[in-house]
Amino acid sequence: MAVKKGDYVSALKVFDASLSLLSRISPDIFEVSAVLCNKSQVYLKRGEVEKSVSLLEQALSIQRLLFHEDHEIIKNTKNNLIYNMDLGKNFKKSEKVNHIALL
Repeated sequence: MAVKKGDYVSALKVFDASLSLLSRISPDIFEVSAVLCNKSQVYLKRGEVEKSVSLLEQALSIQRLLFHEDHEIIKNTKNNLIYNMDLGKNFKKSEKVNHIALL
């Protein structure tokens, strides 16, 4: 299904369908975390920062099962999480993630 640029409702439907299919295979596979990260970007573009942060946290939990903490994928997800938390004015939580990211 092709989604037009800016059609966030359709994009969310596609991501939800993808998550439904992937979760039948295994909820802890990398592809699930990738879909969660992409879905978080849609929520960010819609101004729904808290939903975006929640999805990134879920993605990071899966990624930590699959990769070492210094893996590039985990670093990227942490950076996105910090950015989104800062946008949502959740500075105390983002400082904690930032501190962990720097370790």
